[in-house]
Amino acid sequence: MTARPKMQLFIPAAIFTVMTSLTLLVWRQQVGYQDDLLLNHTGDVCAQAARRLKVFMESHLRLASIFAKRWSTHESRDFSRQRFEGFASIIVGAFPGLHAMELFPAGFRSGWSVPRGVQIPKSIDEHERQRMQEQALASNRAVLSAPFSSGPGGTSLYAILALKRQDELLGFLQVDFLAETLINDCFHTRIRSEFHFMVQDEDEVLFRSEPNVGIREFNNARVRASEKFSVENRTWKLTMAPKTATSPGSGWTESLPVLLLGIILSLGLGWLAYMLLQRMEMFRLARDQQARLSRKVLMAQEQERSRVSRELHDELGQLLTALRLEMGWLEKKISASQVDESGVFKNAIVLVEQATEELRRMCKGLRPPLLDDLGLEPAVNLLVEDIRGWADMEVELDCSLDEQRVFISKDVALCTYRIMQESITNVSRHSGAKKMSIRLQAKPDELSLTVSDDGVGFDIDRIGALQGCGLEGMRERANLVGGTIEISSVAGKGTRIRLRVPLKGPGKEDAP
Repeated sequence: MTARPKMQLFIPAAIFTVMTSLTLLVWRQQVGYQDDLLLNHTGDVCAQAARRLKVFMESHLRLASIFAKRWSTHESRDFSRQRFEGFASIIVGAFPGLHAMELFPAGFRSGWSVPRGVQIPKSIDEHERQRMQEQALASNRAVLSAPFSSGPGGTSLYAILALKRQDELLGFLQVDFLAETLINDCFHTRIRSEFHFMVQDEDEVLFRSEPNVGIREFNNARVRASEKFSVENRTWKLTMAPKTATSPGSGWTESLPVLLLGIILSLGLGWLAYMLLQRMEMFRLARDQQARLSRKVLMAQEQERSRVSRELHDELGQLLTALRLEMGWLEKKISASQVDESGVFKNAIVLVEQATEELRRMCKGLRPPLLDDLGLEPAVNLLVEDIRGWADMEVELDCSLDEQRVFISKDVALCTYRIMQESITNVSRHSGAKKMSIRLQAKPDELSLTVSDDGVGFDIDRIGALQGCGLEGMRERANLVGGTIEISSVAGKGTRIRLRVPLKGPGKEDAP
């Protein structure tokens, strides 16, 4: 594969890659921005929910403390079961999540319960409960237990308060809570609809809003927030995650249309770039083909000129030379016969000589023989000498070509000669100049020709003037050898035409 087809594929691929990378970057920033907003919102909701749950739980425990105080300080010392059940039934019925209340008189392991028949779960550690009773008695505050299983899929916890009348221990009050009912009553519907949340006591899970969303899903959620808070003697942690953050494949799916649109646009830009490069390549090929055709036409023109020049010189020139000899012989015969007609033959001889000279000039114009035989510098010198002979202006020539050291191909030499010839013709016909300067120089990598005059000049912006002076043909010739034409002219201040042609090393002559 050549360099150009590779470039035609590389540039669209590079555009597609860059645009896709930018799309991915923007998409990733969008996802990150959405995650930041969601994280801030989740953090705010989690902090508010933690405070609400703390206040909600403390209010239940405060109610139990009020009950314990009222029971212990009753003036009539009515510590009957009937009074307990009547008082406790009202509280248990009014507060969801408060599952049962149990009273243990001092020194007794079992006591009264509301509602009746509630059995203490077997999973409660009796030693742990005794330790909590001692702690409640010492601190004179409610002591909260760790969560424990109360049945299939259920979690409970309880609080113990000491019942004291002054220094007299009357017993202990135990308040049982169902975690599911308690926390569901605490959190309103909007939180449950938008978030998954989990409440933990130490390392134990107290509550999960969705049983099928496990701890791993919470820990792997891309957006989540946690808040720790104290409830009496326990430390709870509330963890919340948006439901979209725990769903498989969530996060990027919300911005998937942006990503797909960006990739489609990137692909479209890459395809447009590929089509544009294809059109540019077709234009380049067409231009090169046109240049090759123009080159062939000009070369064919030069070859035809060379052929015509040779035929005129060889055929017609010989005929004129023979005619001149014959007329000279007739002139001698007439002179010997003493017939006074020699003047006619003299005039005819002069006309034949003039025709011969004009034929030589035409042959030089069609194809200068010195250009092929001796090179560019002798041909230029001869052309300038001819101009000085018939042009009514001063002509200066600065020609410094070392064709032994600098290689000038036949194509470059012919192109330079023709452009110089056309420039001189334009100056003589259109400029009205009194002085013309020609400078021809060759460096190892460049040949330059400058033709300037002090004539009337012209307006370069006038396209008609450019075409009328044959400058387009000069540009076309320069393009054929990789050269450039610079034209500068100001009305009343003359014109300057400069040709610059890059030169190649020896042995790299272009084929005609």
